[in-house]
Amino acid sequence: MAAFSAKYARVQLSGVNMFALKWTITTKTDALDVTNFEGNGYAAYIGGILDADVSCDCIFDSAQAPMVNPPNIVPAALLGNGLTGAGSSVKFYLDRTGAAYAGFWSFSQLLIETVNMDTEVRGFIRFTFTAKNNGVYAFP
Repeated sequence: MAAFSAKYARVQLSGVNMFALKWTITTKTDALDVTNFEGNGYAAYIGGILDADVSCDCIFDSAQAPMVNPPNIVPAALLGNGLTGAGSSVKFYLDRTGAAYAGFWSFSQLLIETVNMDTEVRGFIRFTFTAKNNGVYAFP
């Protein structure tokens, strides 16, 4: 098996490398029911609109100021330059070194839905955001 560690993963938003701890991308489609009389009693579906949900846990770095522009991680903000692939400004790398795998997710834009900050006296300040794709995205 050619598994590899996530230790070289990266989140890059509007050209800023985030101090991310974890990210999750969930892609989905609407299942459109096209069941008909000719299906011999079996359901039939076609894929509809493609969608993606994104979540990311990060360390809050006061020198980076993630809630200001860039990267402007606040609810209702649109991040991205409208491009996917290498020219995209919103990327989630599987291996930023390219040694194990050079692939990355890219989004033309992400709509920030929620931002949550978590603080504790014996810990570091972290924040989590959730987002949805706004337009095209590309798989690694």
